[in-house]
Amino acid sequence: MAILKPIQKTEMKSISAKIPGYLKTDIGEYCKYANLNGLQDFIIQASAYILAKDKEFLKYKQAKSKAVDKTESY
Repeated sequence: MAILKPIQKTEMKSISAKIPGYLKTDIGEYCKYANLNGLQDFIIQASAYILAKDKEFLKYKQAKSKAVDKTESY
């Protein structure tokens, strides 16, 4: 079963990146396997997955948010 699934449409912002050819090929194959609507769906979901699962990043983000909250309360 595929981890990533087709997504609903939402407001999008453009980005640009260069990746190795072998990785682009594998991503394309994964998109076919998971019935994704191409590279865009893959990037969105893979990024969201990583950002939600990386415990160190979540701690960093929470600490940063607390720091902003403290400065706004003064």
